[in-house]
Formats: sequence, C-alpha cells, structure tokens
Amino acid sequence: MSKFTKQAIMDGFIELSKQMPIDKITVKKVTDYIGITRNTFYYHYQDIYALLEEIVVTKAKKLFVLDEDNLENSWKSNLRFMGQYGKKNENFIRNLYQSMGRDAFGDQLLEISYGSIYRSVQAYAEKEMVHNPDITYKEQAIKDTSYILAKMLSENAVEWIRGRVEQDPVALMEKAIAAVDGVGQVLLNNLNKNYNNK
Repeated sequence: MSKFTKQAIMDGFIELSKQMPIDKITVKKVTDYIGITRNTFYYHYQDIYALLEEIVVTKAKKLFVLDEDNLENSWKSNLRFMGQYGKKNENFIRNLYQSMGRDAFGDQLLEISYGSIYRSVQAYAEKEMVHNPDITYKEQAIKDTSYILAKMLSENAVEWIRGRVEQDPVALMEKAIAAVDGVGQVLLNNLNKNYNNK
C-alpha cells in the first residue's frame, strides 16, 4: 500500500504539472488531487521539493537503462526513449525546466546522461583493446569523451525545451543519434593520442 501511495503522489504531481507551473503546486493541491491527507503526504515526503527530486531521479533511472549485452549501442536506445518520453510529457518537462532554471536543469540532465554515455564509451574502449592489444585507452580520455558527448546531447535537449528547436523530440533524438554516431570513437581516439603524447 505504501509503495502504491508513493507512486500515486508522484503521478498526481506530474499530472498537476501538466496543468500548471511547478512552483504553483502545493502539498494541498497534490493531496486534494489524489484524495489523500496531508499527513499521508508528509509520511512519504518532507516537502514538495523532496517529491520533485525523487520524481527526477526515478524518471532518470527509467530513461537511462543500460543494455548490459550491448553497452556500446545502449546510448542510442536511451536517446530514443528520451525523445518518446519528451513528446509524451512535454508540459511536465517544460514546467520542470522553468522551476529548476536553465543551469540546474542542464546540470541535472548532463549528470544523468554522462553515466550512460560513459559506460558506452568504456565498452567501446574495452572491445577495441581486446581486438588490438597495442591500443591502451587512458581513463581520462574515456571520461573527457563521455563528458563532451553528454554535454552536446544535454544542450541539444535544453534548446528543444527552450523552444529554440522546432522539431518533435523523437525526430530531434534521431537527428542527434545520426550526428553523434561514430563521432565518439573519433573523439576518443583523438583525445587518447593527445594524452599519450604528454
């Protein structure tokens, strides 16, 4: 029952955020919307900000699931899912962006996407080192490559949220996949050469 109530609170908040700015949503509005008492809300969450943080973390975990059998291409699946999620929940995402601010939202998106991209770049590097024992990838080259790719993709998403990109989020993510596919390998190899020359 407790897990159900917690999920109902999160779902209620998301539904309300599609109807109004997040900073206008109060505990009372959430409890009235889903038909629970304020005490029940406070049993699960300290305040509305704790609820919002859990929603962001929970949604991020669903958006960035790694395919352990295909880590190298897992980022593509994640971006496709992200585009579909963005299309389905556009008002919530735009309200979340408005509530958090550009920098905080962008930083959160960067942090979330970095982990998935890092694992994909790392998987590529490991595969290459197995196939070619003469190659050794520096950890810093893997981290820097992952950061640059994550930054490019998160900035692309922020520009869509800000309304500067007119494309539907699904089409935008497909465009991002096409643009970035293969770039990571080149970027990693170039950065790795740079680190090996130092």
